[in-house]
Amino acid sequence: MLFSSAIFLFLFLPYFLIVYYLLPRRWHGMRWNNAFLFAASLLFYAWGEGLVVLVLLVSICINFLAGWLVEKGKRRTGVLVSLIGSLSLLFYYKYANFLVDLVHSFADVLALPIADKLTISPIALPIGISFYTFQGISYTLDIYWGRIRANRSFLDYGTYVAMFPHQIAGPIVRYADIAPNSPSVL
Repeated sequence: MLFSSAIFLFLFLPYFLIVYYLLPRRWHGMRWNNAFLFAASLLFYAWGEGLVVLVLLVSICINFLAGWLVEKGKRRTGVLVSLIGSLSLLFYYKYANFLVDLVHSFADVLALPIADKLTISPIALPIGISFYTFQGISYTLDIYWGRIRANRSFLDYGTYVAMFPHQIAGPIVRYADIAPNSPSVL
């Protein structure tokens, strides 16, 4: 879904804003506005990307776990989980097609019989993958460097990463910059 599309402007956005502002900020200890924002953000990505939204959820899980590991004293392990997990997703989705095409081209040039067997289904690039990859890594590194503490709430961290209003347009907002200033939103 594009921000300039009619379905976003006249359906998704108005309903989102109405429900978001009608929800209580907190009710029985739950941040309902964050839960709704997280769910709406996932719907926003799923609308245009379908099941590729699962890549976003995997990235959120990787960096939430990595932050928790760093906080619990497994600092190096946490940073490695973040870097390897996040960058593996990014490289797979951005470069798998390119690498297969490159190997196929070399096999063609060298007239290797393997050239006909090298195929891969086109891999769709998830919207914002570079953005949320580096946002997740910066979160883990901020914990590692002692700038922030790991978020205890998966919902709040997931909302920070997936929040649709800034995900596509950027800029990358560091968790350390927003967490202390907006406790009612995150």
